[in-house]
Amino acid sequence: MAITKTDSGWKFDIHIGHSCPRYRKTFKTKAEGKRWEAWLRAQHAQGPDWEPKKADRRRLSQLIDEWFKLHGSHLKDGERRRDVLNRVCEALGNPVGSEHTGIR
Repeated sequence: MAITKTDSGWKFDIHIGHSCPRYRKTFKTKAEGKRWEAWLRAQHAQGPDWEPKKADRRRLSQLIDEWFKLHGSHLKDGERRRDVLNRVCEALGNPVGSEHTGIR
């Protein structure tokens, strides 16, 4: 982290971690810059909400298995529903679940 005085104010140059971007901003007062730095570090410490969420790349068959394990196995006809879903999945070519928009 670097704090330098410039003609337009105080320039903050912060790099929090390895995988995080570098942040640069200029403030009128040094105290204002320190508050921003503290806020930025707190946001980073909060974790996943601060970082972009990773795309869900699970295949439809994996989602069906997860559904059956968590919900379908408790249904009377859960195995039949799983079989129907697996046939639909096979007919669609087992797409990535997040890319499937539904039946048109």
